[in-house]
Amino acid sequence: MRNISQHKSFALTKYFYADINVAMSILSTAEAAERLGVSVRRVQQMVKSGQLPAKQFGGSLMIEESDLALVNQRPVGRPAKAKPETALAQKAAAKKGSKK
Repeated sequence: MRNISQHKSFALTKYFYADINVAMSILSTAEAAERLGVSVRRVQQMVKSGQLPAKQFGGSLMIEESDLALVNQRPVGRPAKAKPETALAQKAAAKKGSKK
């Protein structure tokens, strides 16, 4: 009786399962967006800016699940803008400058 690992179909099945495991760790932009809690467009922007690595397959971007950790710790929301000086503070600065 032959060992099952010597059977031709076992060898093919072994590689097939390995391919499925690899494929299961690859996400579409929609799946990545859902896991990150952002929009698909935001995921596309992160890929374009280089924050999130991705590979293009035809017209679709595919992202490895492990790469989500690279952007998962990012701050939420938009970066804060610097507060412009108020008109009153600008007038006061102008008056001090004109007295010199």
